[in-house]
Amino acid sequence: MTESGVGVSLRWNHWLLGMPMVLLPLLLGGARPWIWSPVVALFLLGCLVPTWKDHSFSLSRVFENRWSLVLALLFLYPFLQWVPLPIHWVDWLNPERAEWLQRSRIVARTASGTASITYMPLTTLVSWFWWIFLAVYALLLRRVIQAQDRLEWLFHILYGVAAFEAFYGLLQVLIPTLGVLWEAAGTGHARGTFVNRNHYANFLGMIWPLLLAHLLALKPASIQHRNRSYQEKERSNQTTQQQAFLAILIGLVLLALFFSASRGGIISSLVALTVFITFSGRNRGSTTFFLAACWLVMLAYGSIIGFDEILARFDIMEKSAPGRFKIWEDTRRLIGDHLWTGTGLGTYETVIRLYQSHLTDQFQIGHAHNDYLELAAELGIPAAWGIILLVWAYWWKTAYNLMRQQKGWGSFGSKAATPHEDSTGRRRVSTGLFDEDRLLRVGALAGSAAFLCHSWVEFNWQMPANQMIFIMLLVVMKEKQELTAGRTWL
Repeated sequence: MTESGVGVSLRWNHWLLGMPMVLLPLLLGGARPWIWSPVVALFLLGCLVPTWKDHSFSLSRVFENRWSLVLALLFLYPFLQWVPLPIHWVDWLNPERAEWLQRSRIVARTASGTASITYMPLTTLVSWFWWIFLAVYALLLRRVIQAQDRLEWLFHILYGVAAFEAFYGLLQVLIPTLGVLWEAAGTGHARGTFVNRNHYANFLGMIWPLLLAHLLALKPASIQHRNRSYQEKERSNQTTQQQAFLAILIGLVLLALFFSASRGGIISSLVALTVFITFSGRNRGSTTFFLAACWLVMLAYGSIIGFDEILARFDIMEKSAPGRFKIWEDTRRLIGDHLWTGTGLGTYETVIRLYQSHLTDQFQIGHAHNDYLELAAELGIPAAWGIILLVWAYWWKTAYNLMRQQKGWGSFGSKAATPHEDSTGRRRVSTGLFDEDRLLRVGALAGSAAFLCHSWVEFNWQMPANQMIFIMLLVVMKEKQELTAGRTWL
């Protein structure tokens, strides 16, 4: 492919990747099927032409890694839940499901035939269609990262979306009657374009560590002589001004997150902050400076708006916790009856009504408020915990590698700097531990930690926009040397 052809292909991929990253968060977080389904359809159609023309793509490369093959098999499991099976197979795999089928046939007076493991075959198939989108999105993003040294296009999108959500959320605090687009009335909390403020808090909580990593990576190129030219001084000043502006934006994002009054979102963000500081280097003066600047913006503006209601949310934690415990108990009984095969992807909201024990018909359980339990209920213990263990193992492996690099290099800048030029021709200095790729991996690690921790008490995995951002963070966490080695896809 010619150089101009490669440029056109990359720009097309940028549009494909950016389109859902903008539309899903801004349209209720993609929470409604009629929102995310056309976005997914447009994305997959847009992927057909470049993939068909690219003869270098081979599906076999996806399965070169044995762990990738295991993940692919787990990914196919919801499709197997949908496949019609003989009744005696269903009776052997899931006796509880077979008993309900028998009762329904007695009432409907129908003959025995075939049936799926899932209670709602169409819902499971549609939910699996969303999983296909996530897989293709991850593969395409990894391919773009392989082809480019810098990801400025990605951060332009993230800064834009995060800034809009933050400003919108703060307006909802200042104007309590301001609702969420056409969907819900105002409550006085920061929710942005998300109906659920916990999802909003988690969305911002995943993004801000990655934005902070990008901000710190904008350090001006080091110059090896004292007499700098006017252009070099001007470039350094522009970078400093850009950093100051972006630091204000990140501070506003943190402020909006705080005024969502989401206890889980605030606590998981503190976890992300701890992870970021731990793996970005203890002796990093610039890290401390920018973190202090962000929190200063939040505290200064927050003192004007008022923190009373946020603190009150933590005071009532003991009163609200029993409700979640009861939901978890009902979910535990559901899992016990469908231990090995689950009820089917996307079916929790319907099947849990059979086990609901403490709410009225007007206040039904919609989600388990624990992504791990809900995934186990829908997929069964083997598949669900296989996915969960793989994700957590990947997170800890990345954390271990980053820590090992940190111990090997010592503090930032302890290694002699090596000047080089990046793909834009700008002269940069890499000190191994300080290079941009590693900082972005630390930011993605911290952001994904916020998601994984918040998922213990919330259902962020059920929010399309949050799912997509989490998958994006997992891709960015992958070491670039591993991405390009062997020209593999996964």
